[in-house]
Amino acid sequence: MVMVSLVAACFLPIFSSAESHGGLLFDANSITLDGDGEVGEGSLWVNLTVKEMLGGLANATLSVDLSTIEGVPITNSQVINASADSTHQVALLFTDVAVGIYTLEINLSGDADVSGVGPDNASGADWRVAWSGIVSKLRPLSVGLASTGQWNMVVVDSAGNSSANANVRDGDNLSVEIPVVNFGDVNATGSLQWSFDGGNLSISALNSLADMTAMFSIELGIVAEGNHSLDVSINFSGDADLSDDSATLQFAVGPPPLARLNLSLSSTTAVAAELGASVDFTLSVANDGEVDWSGLVQCTNPDANSVVFSAPLSIVVGQSFNYTVNITATPGRLECALKDGGRIADDSTALATYPFTMQAAEFTSVGGGGGEISISGGPWHVGDVVSTNLLVYNSGDYDGSATLFLRHGSSTVSGSSIAIASGGGGLLVADVTVAATGDSVIEWWVASLDATVAGDLAGNFTISALQSQSLQPVFTSVDWDASSGISSAWTVELSPGIERVVGVEIGISADGVEEVRQQYSISLSTGQREIVSHLGEFTGQGEVYVRLTPQEWLTSGSSEASMSIPDGRPLLRLVQESETTPSSPLESTSVTLTCTLHNDGMATSKGGTLRLLDADGQVLDETTSLPLAASANGRSVTMNISSWPSGKVVDMQCWWRVGDEILVAENSHISGIVEGEDEGISGIVPTTYVIYGIIAAVVVTLVSRLAYGWKNASPSTSDGAAAGAGGPLSRKEKSEQRKARKSAKRESKTSVKKSTSSSEKLEVPCPSCEQKLSVPTTFSGTVRCPSCRHEFDVEAESGHEVPAPVTSTDEDEHSYESDRERSTSEGATAIPSAAGRDEEETDASDEPGQLVVASKSDILPCPDCEAKLRVPLEKRPVRARCPACKTEFIAHAI
Repeated sequence: MVMVSLVAACFLPIFSSAESHGGLLFDANSITLDGDGEVGEGSLWVNLTVKEMLGGLANATLSVDLSTIEGVPITNSQVINASADSTHQVALLFTDVAVGIYTLEINLSGDADVSGVGPDNASGADWRVAWSGIVSKLRPLSVGLASTGQWNMVVVDSAGNSSANANVRDGDNLSVEIPVVNFGDVNATGSLQWSFDGGNLSISALNSLADMTAMFSIELGIVAEGNHSLDVSINFSGDADLSDDSATLQFAVGPPPLARLNLSLSSTTAVAAELGASVDFTLSVANDGEVDWSGLVQCTNPDANSVVFSAPLSIVVGQSFNYTVNITATPGRLECALKDGGRIADDSTALATYPFTMQAAEFTSVGGGGGEISISGGPWHVGDVVSTNLLVYNSGDYDGSATLFLRHGSSTVSGSSIAIASGGGGLLVADVTVAATGDSVIEWWVASLDATVAGDLAGNFTISALQSQSLQPVFTSVDWDASSGISSAWTVELSPGIERVVGVEIGISADGVEEVRQQYSISLSTGQREIVSHLGEFTGQGEVYVRLTPQEWLTSGSSEASMSIPDGRPLLRLVQESETTPSSPLESTSVTLTCTLHNDGMATSKGGTLRLLDADGQVLDETTSLPLAASANGRSVTMNISSWPSGKVVDMQCWWRVGDEILVAENSHISGIVEGEDEGISGIVPTTYVIYGIIAAVVVTLVSRLAYGWKNASPSTSDGAAAGAGGPLSRKEKSEQRKARKSAKRESKTSVKKSTSSSEKLEVPCPSCEQKLSVPTTFSGTVRCPSCRHEFDVEAESGHEVPAPVTSTDEDEHSYESDRERSTSEGATAIPSAAGRDEEETDASDEPGQLVVASKSDILPCPDCEAKLRVPLEKRPVRARCPACKTEFIAHAI
């Protein structure tokens, strides 16, 4: 509805037409349109100025017409009565103007000054009696997506060819063009967002011009075969219609270009063929697909195991081949198939078969109601075995054999062939291994080389398989103990499923070499199981490993675990204390001394045996040592000697065996003086006596040395003269004298041994250091090597000729008898200092010509006879005597 309001700038008196001599015009430049160009329905004001131009009275009508594009007008007018030279402001109102575009026309009729129409340069006015223009009421903002049917799918194939709205194929590069329509008369800026197949959301800015359609392109890239979805939405603030702001495009991507292959078998002689006859088949293959194909065509005889024809096949689009296949007719079916090539179209014929029917055994299902195969086992996991069996009946007049076949995916397996007599039945069995998770279809059929098989003895069944169960062994601890060896604790976890049998191998690996300590099988239920394994003794460094082997099933994940063996070991040390109780023991009295056991390592040792030996190797005391923990403090063990040996200096040896380890600690102890030996000397000895004693000792020493030199001098005049003169001997001369003495000893001992036939001896090498020992041929027992202290057993000669006496001067010293030299654990006699010894046994390191031998280890060679001796490094430098040849020398450490 349009309402008209008339507004006058002033009210004029009404004059008669006879008095009207003026003329009116309106100024076009004064026209203003309030409401023009606004959005939505509303009011429109038309404002302008009217003026009397001729200086008289004037009466006129101002009309305003508002018309739609279709020409339907809405009129509003006003009568103007004007005095001379008067000006009038006119305002006309149109209400409820609908959205749209209108033509506005203004006309002045009545007393109008037609002659004055035109622009007035002086005032800037444009005087008119008529005017027209365009006004509008704008449509509100309304932006929406065009329907998905108007979206363009632009495809670029692998060859680079672009096409719109073509079938999308696997491997194509796809983009989608989406029309965005602005139904309003307002420009706007918003956003467009999209998600492909539920993936990440992408957002882009979007400008939409009034009453325009914009195309927005979304690049999806290379697409794969299957069904896809593209979700798109827009967002514009002030959008009047939200119903078209979102849409989803559903589309399918087809397979890539594929070959379409068709196999067929035909024969003119197969129908009438009898059992064992030769039959020719024509095998045809054609490609009417989109791409070439290369692979293999293969035919098998009815037992589905023997290949009767195989040929490589390379076939281009539109090509066909024919092959001749010759087989021996047997009941069942000939089967030809395509293998080992690329993918072909789903509607290809990739398998061709021909069934034979002839006089032979006839296998049917029991009861004739269709073959029902039985399945055992389950639930199955990948790698499990599906066991099947089928009962068949031979209804023919001939005996025959039948086999059950299973096909799972590309794998075909068969059971054993079963002979079934005419009129009898048999149970066929076959097993297949599950190869994939999820539902799997397993085909089955019965085949025979000498019988016909009923059509219902074939079919398929579906099984559902879960992921293979996993085994996860983990070591929780590995401990080393000197007494019990290695013990380990480990767990094994079996993932949910069925109970499984697992082979266990557990052992020790060191330097890349594995030593199996235990092997057994266990049955595991799902969940975690804890196992403790004791692996026995091991002294080196390495790691404990466990290896689990599934028994007739498959596992996923790792089935092995390992853990390092702790490197802490006991480090034993033995010390013989120098103090005794009493401090100066007397011969044949009861004495105690202390052997201290130390463990400087990082682990507790085993228990062992502790002995106290005298210089002759006689056991004076023995006790059991308990396991010794690692500690800075040692464990003192008191050893009892019921009768102290004779001698001014008594050598004692602490001997400690722990497992295979033997430790020896030696010490020399000075005995006390028996009461009465010093009678006549009491109180303070006069100084004169002391001086006399020293002089006497010097004289005795000089006389002894002269006598010793004379006794050992060679009979030659020159040597005797030199000795008599007291001149010094060179090292070479001393060596010659030593050899002469040895020769004399050898001759003396040889004569003695030849006269005592009852003490014939056998020369035996030490198995540790190869030192040769002389042992009586009649002796059986344990001997100890004087060089390396190794003990070993010898047997008496029985029924053999007694060997000739050994004439070596080493014989007595290498015999099995215990003497002082063999009781010394180091293999050489270490001569103590002058206290309690003769003067000639004092340190002679400063004497000219003294022999000196040095080494880095406890073992060193004799400088004369090269026998291997043991002299502890911690005792050097020290005078040592070879137990073999009696040569004395100074032992030094390097």
